[in-house]
Amino acid sequence: MKDFIKLLKNIFSREPFEQDIHIRFSLSVEQIVFIILVLLGLIYVFIH
Repeated sequence: MKDFIKLLKNIFSREPFEQDIHIRFSLSVEQIVFIILVLLGLIYVFIH
C-alpha cells in the first residue's frame, strides 16, 4: 500500500526519480488498470 501511495505521488510530481520511473514501467497490467480505475473514481468524486 505504501508503494501504491508513493506511485501516486510520483505520477503527480513534475520530477520523478529514475528509480520511480523504473518501478512505474515494471508494473503489471492489473496494477496499471487498478491505478486507472482509482484515478477515474477520484475524478468522478471531485466532479460530483
